[in-house]
Amino acid sequence: MVSLFHDVGIESIKINSYADNEIALNQKFEKYTFSLPKTIKEINEHYYYFTFKKNKLESVTKNDIISNLILQKKIDIEEVNLIDVIYPSYKKVDFLVLYNKEFKNNLKELKLILKRISPNLSFNFIDVQSIYNKYFYSTADSKALKEYLHYIKPKHVLLVGDANIKENKDNLIPTFYYNQFKGNTRIETDYIYTYKNDPASPIFNISRLPFKTSLELDNYIKKATSFLNTSNKSNYVIYDDISVLNDINKKDKVTYTSYKKQNALKKFLSFNFIPSYINENKVNMKTFQFTGHASFSGWSDNKKVELPDMEALANNNLFILIDLSCWTGTFAYHKRNSFSENLLNLKNKGSVTSLSVSGYSQISNYKHITSYLLKNRNKPLGAVITKMKKELFKNNELTLDDIHAYNLFGIPTLKY
Repeated sequence: MVSLFHDVGIESIKINSYADNEIALNQKFEKYTFSLPKTIKEINEHYYYFTFKKNKLESVTKNDIISNLILQKKIDIEEVNLIDVIYPSYKKVDFLVLYNKEFKNNLKELKLILKRISPNLSFNFIDVQSIYNKYFYSTADSKALKEYLHYIKPKHVLLVGDANIKENKDNLIPTFYYNQFKGNTRIETDYIYTYKNDPASPIFNISRLPFKTSLELDNYIKKATSFLNTSNKSNYVIYDDISVLNDINKKDKVTYTSYKKQNALKKFLSFNFIPSYINENKVNMKTFQFTGHASFSGWSDNKKVELPDMEALANNNLFILIDLSCWTGTFAYHKRNSFSENLLNLKNKGSVTSLSVSGYSQISNYKHITSYLLKNRNKPLGAVITKMKKELFKNNELTLDDIHAYNLFGIPTLKY
């Protein structure tokens, strides 16, 4: 925003603001006007000089004393730089985005698409380094982020950046780790961010954009925008590789098939059914659910489906993914992508938001999850997943292993 205030001697003030901010003035201007950098609100209240509306500078009210000082030094006043404040003056925020420095130049476009999806929510964008500086001696640490999140208590949290199981670096956003009962397996999980002590009491929903570069995020934003432009799609499509949902209720209005229903000759020839099935349903499909066995690199025990197979999807075949399997959603291996990360990274095709698993999951609970998701269609996926974990866990229809293993990638406020 550029504002011209010639009447008080300011040539121009340039402000780039994504949140409540501290104002940092150049040295000469600060010397003659303020002793220390202050928040815009404090300046407004103390000097009666800036007109303040939320976090935007609206106008300047002429004040003889300050005006004279500015007139004397107007040549030194060219730009006002803003610094993120990790404690917003208004504190209450609906949607909090924590990003690492790699993605600073993507924030404008990211904010546009988030506001398009949820125009009535308030947003705040915070560089995670400012939180580390406040809580943990500038060192990247998930506990510092968790403490901050539970101070702010937003409704939605989006982590923008990858994680690494071996170390927490400044250009990564750390995660937590949980030991699953099955195999005593250590898995990564962002779910621990959401609750203080009781896993059955999450305070907010959380999602991650596990990208490594600014270009990857830019491609994702373009893909998500294309998905929003096809808002007429509504079909929920299921491919059941292990036939555990074959009694699905017809009134749920889903398109369903299973491996058992596929052509016997094609099975013999090892035909790849899943990408073909996704392409067949492209026109009206909004959500695609895979149910079956899987691994880090892809789906199915019957005919392995990996990234090269999914690259055969038609252009603009975009969908929200519900992946009820195992291991496809690992995300703390910075040097390689899991299957779920690869689908999110596909250009002009693949998933725009996905629920997937970073470890083992219980096949016996797939029916409970599917039933819950179908009953709550056309709602923001992030909020539904958080509520589902809470309710199904209390009903003994999800285990502790399950609620920690299922993680969300993508924009959490997208409706499925």
